[in-house]
Amino acid sequence: MVGGGAGLGAEGVGERMAWMRKAVVSVVIGVVSGLVGCAKPKPPPPPPPAAAPEETLRSLREQYKLQDPNAAVGAVAAVKPDTRMAAVGDMPLKEFRIGDPVVFVDATQAVIDTGTVAEIDDPWLIVKYEDPTGQGRRTPQVGDVAVRFSNR
Repeated sequence: MVGGGAGLGAEGVGERMAWMRKAVVSVVIGVVSGLVGCAKPKPPPPPPPAAAPEETLRSLREQYKLQDPNAAVGAVAAVKPDTRMAAVGDMPLKEFRIGDPVVFVDATQAVIDTGTVAEIDDPWLIVKYEDPTGQGRRTPQVGDVAVRFSNR
C-alpha cells in the first residue's frame, strides 16, 4: 500500500511491534511500582510486658506460702536470651544458694520454664533458665514471676 503507513508492510510491522513493546514495558513498570507502593508497612513491635505489679507479687506470695511456708516469689526484671539468664528481684537473697531450682510462671500461674540459681548479685538473683523451645513453651520475660519452693 502507498502512503499513510496503515499498511502491514515490513516497516509498519516493525514500528508497531516497537510501540507495543514500549507499551507493555510501561504497563509492567506501572503495575510493579503500584504493587511496591501499596506494600503494607510492618506494624511496630509490641511493647515489652510490664513488670509484675506489687499487688500481684504479694498475692502470689500469700498463695504459695500457704502451700509451702518457705516459698520465695520474685519478679523477672531483665532477661538475656543469648545466655538464657534472667535477673529476678524482690527475693530473700540470703535464703538462696547457687544451684537452687526456680520455676518461672506467668500471670495465670502457668509454668513457663525452670532454671537454677547461677549467681547472687545483690539485689538480683541471676537464674540460668532451661531452653523451653523444645517443650513448646516460651522463654521467661520481664513481668513474669519466679518461684522457689523449699527443698529443705
